[in-house]
Amino acid sequence: MPAMKERLSTKAGYLILSNALNVIFGFVGTIVVVRFLTRADFGTYKQALLVFSMLAPIFTLGVPSSLLYFVPRFDEKEREQFISQTIFLLQLLGLLFCLTMLALSSLIAGYFNNSVLGQILVIYSVFALFTLPCSTFTYVLISLERFRLSALIAVIFALTSALAFIIPMVLGYPLVTVFIIMDIVVFLQFVYALVFMRGLAGGVYLTINWDTIKKQIDYAVPLGLAGIIGSLAWNTDRFMVSLFFSPATYAIYVIGAVEVPLVQVINAAVNNVLVPEFSILYEDDKRDRILEIWHEAIRKTSLIVLPTFVFLMLFSEPLVTFFYTTKYINSIPIFRIYLFMLPLRVTTYSLILQASGYTRDIMKGTSAYILVNIILNYILIKLIGLPGPAVATIISTILLSAYFLVKVKVLIKVSWVEIFPWKKTAFISIVSIVVGLILLPILLLSINTFIKLLIGGLLFIGLFFGMGVKTRVITKEDCRLIKEWLLLKPLRLHSN
Repeated sequence: MPAMKERLSTKAGYLILSNALNVIFGFVGTIVVVRFLTRADFGTYKQALLVFSMLAPIFTLGVPSSLLYFVPRFDEKEREQFISQTIFLLQLLGLLFCLTMLALSSLIAGYFNNSVLGQILVIYSVFALFTLPCSTFTYVLISLERFRLSALIAVIFALTSALAFIIPMVLGYPLVTVFIIMDIVVFLQFVYALVFMRGLAGGVYLTINWDTIKKQIDYAVPLGLAGIIGSLAWNTDRFMVSLFFSPATYAIYVIGAVEVPLVQVINAAVNNVLVPEFSILYEDDKRDRILEIWHEAIRKTSLIVLPTFVFLMLFSEPLVTFFYTTKYINSIPIFRIYLFMLPLRVTTYSLILQASGYTRDIMKGTSAYILVNIILNYILIKLIGLPGPAVATIISTILLSAYFLVKVKVLIKVSWVEIFPWKKTAFISIVSIVVGLILLPILLLSINTFIKLLIGGLLFIGLFFGMGVKTRVITKEDCRLIKEWLLLKPLRLHSN
């Protein structure tokens, strides 16, 4: 394996590990919450998170992501000034975020027909004040090639954030108290991040380099607008369900309408590593190298994502009832529909556009996406009820992925055959489906749900690995990397 690939695999590995733990903490938290809250209270809790996630991109404006693009291009002095400038900018944006949540709390609660939500949003606005500078922390460390440190701090922040809502809920505290504790924890994280980043940047620069900030805004705002539109579009189905159904019904929908956390972990890690790498390669006009690395990333991601899709589709019923109890058995159809998002997540199709500076194309695509998604959501709610928004989201995402793939094809100047590793992903899919068909009889066994999931999962992994090696879908290099990670060897490597 070339040195570049090994280095990128190691970098991505640190981020995958930290992001995986982050997702695990959140996943465990949700499992705990559904057992200690009524469906109505759980619906209110998730609606508060929904409002936050829809507003947050408006105030981040793609600024944190701009660090990955610009910092590798600057010398040491410019980096220090740029990082300080970015932190200061996000502190101001955090204040605007807080004030906006305060102003809209009553209005949103009225639209959702949920008076409790208004009180929760007032308290949650404090969280918004401090979270933006904290979000910058990871991007700063990654842009400075501090991958191990970034992973460690991300895990600490994720753990403390999860405990901030798990512990008070287990102890029986009301939602209001839970959100107050979450505010306190994010404030402590903010103080730590601020002190650490100021030391990391070699001092504090209160002056702003207007030439630099103009370039940053020119890059970040289109990306940020795309993030805003994308967030609104991605949450359109949840928003529409909140408008048309009760908080208790919303709880049923939101349990099913989830992307598999594993995919989010992998994509986030791969993207954070490849954006700065592709940025430099594109500047050097090494487009063939970009395509080569992208294809290999897609292949490796597919080895995880595509088998996961098949397994979860087969075992969705025992999975949902085991983790969320039979109280949410009506979430299973929604969950199965949302699983069709998985095959689309073998890559982030806008990744090369972002790394190449074509953020306006990303904004245009996501703008069309939200319009299509809203129209389809409304039509399908009227036609088929609660599953409608999930179906609309899948259709809209397919169309958006196709749009980005067309743009990347034109940018890289290759044919449809060359733009995507079609054959490799097809072979992985076939092997996954064959393994799934072999394991179908397990679903008929009258055994404990946990045992069924355990046996099914272990057999699926074993059979897929065996058939993958036999058919050469899994390469010798893949086996070497798997062995290294099982032995935790990357943790002993330098991130450089």
